[in-house]
Amino acid sequence: MIYRGGIQASSFDAPQAQPSQAILDFFFPGFSILTSACQKYFGIDLNVYIPLIILCGGATFAWQYLSDYVWGLIESHLMSSVDVRTDDEIYKSYARLLYHDYLANADNAAFAEVAPELRDMEYETSLTDKVVEKTFMGLTKKKFQERVSPGIQVATLCGNMYCASVWGGLASLIHHVDDAALVGKRVGLFSYGSGLASSFMSFRIESSVAPIQKVLDIRSRLEARRVLSPVDYEAMCDLRKKAHLQKDFTPAGDVSAIAPGTYYLEKVDDMFRREYSIKA
Repeated sequence: MIYRGGIQASSFDAPQAQPSQAILDFFFPGFSILTSACQKYFGIDLNVYIPLIILCGGATFAWQYLSDYVWGLIESHLMSSVDVRTDDEIYKSYARLLYHDYLANADNAAFAEVAPELRDMEYETSLTDKVVEKTFMGLTKKKFQERVSPGIQVATLCGNMYCASVWGGLASLIHHVDDAALVGKRVGLFSYGSGLASSFMSFRIESSVAPIQKVLDIRSRLEARRVLSPVDYEAMCDLRKKAHLQKDFTPAGDVSAIAPGTYYLEKVDDMFRREYSIKA
């Protein structure tokens, strides 16, 4: 591997960017003592600024690094797969990336309809400016449906899979796009990391992925999931609550639905040592 301008580039044309910033990355819905205090004494509305840092910061920093290696990232990446918390964040992040392509090449014909005054706007102001947000979300609407939406279908149905999110997004992309349409395309994988330790990797699909599509069989796997009622969910939460910090304890619950090969807790002894079994 070689390093250039903050990115990691390899012989198989897969540059990576991994910038980091120290931030508080929590989102506080509704009223809380912390949000109230921040707004009252410091004039900071955490519900506005923290999500903006999350969705714009990580992707933007990585995008800026990678733009030294791959020009015009929005146009060159026909498919993108991402790991963030909601579809709305993904959409806004994607629009923000086009805004950075605009800043780098505002005279491009693709930006003919963008108001000229946006070019000279202070960057800090642009983070919360609704005209910037609306303009570039409009410009990316079609691209988002074509290039990003296929890669977030699994996350939409499964929620945040944490460590599996990025590669789950890639699996979703491979499953939902025809093999012929993928070959030769460049894919962008983005992962937001806590504390803004984000990663962005770019690579090109050089040959058929049909064998992978066949093995993944995502649609069948999703359709085979068990559907539980809210009552069942609450019962499971109650079991977890009763197990918290317990010793000399044998967990309750049905393991029949656990997939073969899964490790599960059998018991916790009087010294908090845990014993696991493997589902046959």
